[in-house]
Amino acid sequence: MSNVHEIINYRTKLSCKNRIYHLTEPLKLQISKMDEYFIIHNALLGIETGGSTIQEAVENFIEDFDFAYQNCALVADDKLKQVAIEHKKKLLATVDHIESVGEADG
Repeated sequence: MSNVHEIINYRTKLSCKNRIYHLTEPLKLQISKMDEYFIIHNALLGIETGGSTIQEAVENFIEDFDFAYQNCALVADDKLKQVAIEHKKKLLATVDHIESVGEADG
Protein backbone atom coordinates (compact mmCIF):
# COMPACT_ATOMS: atom_id res chain seq x y z
CA MET A 1 0.00 0.00 0.00
CA SER A 2 1.34 3.41 -0.99
CA ASN A 3 0.65 6.70 0.74
CA VAL A 4 2.07 10.16 0.10
CA HIS A 5 4.67 10.99 2.71
CA GLU A 6 5.22 14.57 1.51
CA ILE A 7 5.70 16.78 -1.52
CA ILE A 8 8.83 18.91 -1.45
CA ASN A 9 10.49 21.51 -3.63
CA TYR A 10 13.91 19.94 -3.98
CA ARG A 11 17.04 21.97 -4.69
CA THR A 12 18.08 24.02 -7.65
CA LYS A 13 21.34 22.07 -8.05
CA LEU A 14 21.77 18.34 -8.60
CA SER A 15 25.22 16.74 -8.46
CA CYS A 16 25.90 13.49 -10.29
CA LYS A 17 29.24 12.05 -11.36
CA ASN A 18 31.26 14.94 -12.78
CA ARG A 19 28.28 17.22 -13.43
CA ILE A 20 26.30 19.77 -11.45
CA TYR A 21 22.92 20.55 -12.98
CA HIS A 22 21.82 24.11 -12.20
CA LEU A 23 18.04 24.07 -12.49
CA THR A 24 15.70 26.88 -13.46
CA GLU A 25 13.63 26.18 -10.32
CA PRO A 26 13.44 23.56 -7.57
CA LEU A 27 12.06 20.19 -8.65
CA LYS A 28 8.74 19.23 -7.10
CA LEU A 29 9.20 15.71 -5.72
CA GLN A 30 6.46 13.53 -4.33
CA ILE A 31 7.75 11.16 -1.68
CA SER A 32 5.64 8.18 -0.74
CA LYS A 33 6.21 4.95 1.10
CA MET A 34 5.24 1.50 -0.10
CA ASP A 35 5.77 -1.05 2.65
CA GLU A 36 9.42 -0.48 3.64
CA TYR A 37 10.39 1.21 0.37
CA PHE A 38 10.43 4.99 -0.34
CA ILE A 39 9.29 6.15 -3.79
CA ILE A 40 10.25 9.50 -5.32
CA HIS A 41 8.22 10.80 -8.26
CA ASN A 42 8.45 13.93 -10.39
CA ALA A 43 5.33 14.28 -12.51
CA LEU A 44 6.72 16.92 -14.89
CA LEU A 45 9.65 14.77 -16.01
CA GLY A 46 7.98 11.41 -15.48
CA ILE A 47 10.87 10.16 -13.36
CA GLU A 48 10.05 7.70 -10.58
CA THR A 49 12.53 5.74 -8.50
CA GLY A 50 12.93 4.37 -5.02
CA GLY A 51 15.16 3.21 -2.24
CA SER A 52 15.15 1.66 1.19
CA THR A 53 15.67 5.14 2.72
CA ILE A 54 14.62 8.59 1.55
CA GLN A 55 18.28 9.48 1.01
CA GLU A 56 18.82 6.40 -1.18
CA ALA A 57 15.65 7.20 -3.15
CA VAL A 58 16.85 10.79 -3.71
CA GLU A 59 20.29 9.57 -4.84
CA ASN A 60 18.62 7.14 -7.26
CA PHE A 61 16.36 9.94 -8.53
CA ILE A 62 19.38 12.15 -9.26
CA GLU A 63 21.10 9.28 -11.13
CA ASP A 64 17.92 8.69 -13.17
CA PHE A 65 17.68 12.43 -13.91
CA ASP A 66 21.30 12.42 -15.11
CA PHE A 67 20.67 9.34 -17.27
CA ALA A 68 17.56 10.92 -18.83
CA TYR A 69 19.37 14.19 -19.52
CA GLN A 70 22.46 12.58 -21.00
CA ASN A 71 20.48 10.10 -23.13
CA CYS A 72 17.60 12.29 -24.25
CA ALA A 73 18.25 16.01 -23.87
CA LEU A 74 21.66 15.81 -25.58
CA VAL A 75 20.48 13.66 -28.51
CA ALA A 76 19.60 15.21 -31.88
CA ASP A 77 15.85 15.42 -32.52
CA ASP A 78 16.12 13.36 -35.71
CA LYS A 79 17.35 10.43 -33.58
CA LEU A 80 14.33 10.60 -31.22
CA LYS A 81 10.69 9.63 -31.46
CA GLN A 82 8.12 12.39 -30.89
CA VAL A 83 7.43 11.36 -27.27
CA ALA A 84 11.17 11.56 -26.52
CA ILE A 85 11.37 15.00 -28.17
CA GLU A 86 8.62 16.22 -25.82
CA HIS A 87 10.54 14.76 -22.86
CA LYS A 88 13.71 16.42 -24.14
CA LYS A 89 11.97 19.83 -24.22
CA LYS A 90 10.96 19.42 -20.56
CA LEU A 91 14.48 18.41 -19.54
CA LEU A 92 16.03 21.33 -21.41
CA ALA A 93 13.55 23.78 -19.85
CA THR A 94 14.37 22.40 -16.40
CA VAL A 95 18.16 22.85 -16.66
CA ASP A 96 19.65 26.34 -16.82
CA HIS A 97 23.22 25.10 -17.29
CA ILE A 98 25.56 22.24 -16.41
CA GLU A 99 28.84 22.71 -14.61
CA SER A 100 31.59 20.13 -15.16
CA VAL A 101 33.69 19.23 -12.15
CA GLY A 102 36.64 16.86 -11.76
CA GLU A 103 36.95 13.59 -13.62
CA ALA A 104 34.15 11.19 -14.57
CA ASP A 105 33.62 8.21 -12.27
CA GLY A 106 34.11 5.86 -15.16
